Amino acid sequence: MMEVMSIQHHTTSNSNPVRRMDEPFPLKLHRLLEDVQNTPQSEILAWDPDGRSFTIFQPKGFAESIMGQYFRQTKYKSFQRQMNLYGT
Repeated sequence: MMEVMSIQHHTTSNSNPVRRMDEPFPLKLHRLLEDVQNTPQSEILAWDPDGRSFTIFQPKGFAESIMGQYFRQTKYKSFQRQMNLYGT
């Protein structure tokens, strides 16, 4: 199942795949999307062409191989709930 989510797309300066617990969820998500851009992981999730939203093409792959590097939660449903807190 593919899922499209929306987030503002702005450029970041210094991307680091190490988890930053003090960083707010939207910033972590933005950094994640910037980090996977132009990598093999962009087959799992990527910015949409308009740059205003993103799509998770492989929710299971996202939860298993990417989420733990950026977020405390490792379950996809928890990620969805977090997204809902930000009105997406």
